[in-house]
Amino acid sequence: TISGLNGTTYAEQTETITLNGVGAVTTVASFAIIHRMIVATAGSSGTNVGTLTTTIGGTASGNVVAGKGQTQLGFYMIPAGKTGYLTRYGGSMDSSATASIDLELFATPFGGALNLKGTMMLLGSGTTASYREYNTPLVFTEKTLIRLRATSDTNNVDVVGNFDLCLATN
Repeated sequence: TISGLNGTTYAEQTETITLNGVGAVTTVASFAIIHRMIVATAGSSGTNVGTLTTTIGGTASGNVVAGKGQTQLGFYMIPAGKTGYLTRYGGSMDSSATASIDLELFATPFGGALNLKGTMMLLGSGTTASYREYNTPLVFTEKTLIRLRATSDTNNVDVVGNFDLCLATN
């Protein structure tokens, strides 16, 4: 099942497709962005055996890693006719070596420029987590693209990022 925004209207849409196990399957709907793919049914393994990749206009836009059953994406576009209220973002890292991770929150208004909205640093070795809460939420208009970017000074570091977002109909 694929969820995202319509390629023309930017309205929310969902489509369930059946894979053939051997090659690419084209969706009926047109997507401007794909927010989530979930494996709804699977064979005897109970989940996807191989990696599933989506493309929009020939460019890879996400994947479901083998055995995970859904995408893990650090971006979201506000649907048409909605306003987004971001109340929290954060992340965690797991590293056997001492590492420094810069976790940055960006927003790009539709037709506008990329803007840095927040930054935090994760430091140390082992497992480290940090979150930033907004008492007054950050407000994002329709079709704004929100994304997290993590950069590290060390190789082989597992990083997870997330944000909490509420949508309201305009």
